[in-house]
Amino acid sequence: MAGKRENTIRFAVGEKSDVRSSIWRLWANGNDLYLAARSFAHISKISFHQSGVYRFAINEKVERENDASDRVLYKWKRPDEFVPGWTRCFGLLFPPRITQRPFANVFAENKVIQFIEPPAAGRKIILNILLSHKAAKPEHVIRDCAVGTTIIGRIDMPRELAWLISFPDSFTPAETVTVRDHFNKLKLHLKPGSGGAEITYSFLHIIQEGVTPFLIDIELGKENLEISDSQVKV
Repeated sequence: MAGKRENTIRFAVGEKSDVRSSIWRLWANGNDLYLAARSFAHISKISFHQSGVYRFAINEKVERENDASDRVLYKWKRPDEFVPGWTRCFGLLFPPRITQRPFANVFAENKVIQFIEPPAAGRKIILNILLSHKAAKPEHVIRDCAVGTTIIGRIDMPRELAWLISFPDSFTPAETVTVRDHFNKLKLHLKPGSGGAEITYSFLHIIQEGVTPFLIDIELGKENLEISDSQVKV
């Protein structure tokens, strides 16, 4: 198992000198589990509450500053167990690199990050967050999973265990169309006089709704910069 038992797992696709995804943090507070991307953690997070209420919401501090009437962006119920004692509560999809002009995605901090090998062309990486009974062992996680499944880490909560697993899979034509469409439409509007050199990373998150929702983490690049004729070209 790549990660050890703890209350926090930090992970990303790529390597320290070439990060291909957001840097994610999965952590527990009692029997509640939380997920947030490093670049958006001060704004929003995904919560998996012991009560069975799961939600993607704006953080309370941001809500107070902006006087928002409802900070919950998306809410769903804990899915049913897929086998006794096991629940898949959320998924993350990391497509192959779309940008041909990536930013300098370098992670310069000293925190421990579990780096996951990027997908090859025509492939994707899937990460699932599973909840299990306390007696579950790593071999129980791997036994019925897809070929190539790796345990990234485990979080020990008072009532359950949370497992973060990854595996490669085919990147389907429909997924290719969806990701490229979002990639092509997203534009990063720069301040007057900016040439974009100050941007070191940028990622787009798309939540696909359903009984068990999942999030697509799309790496953006210099193609997404919106620069007027009066600004410096990148």
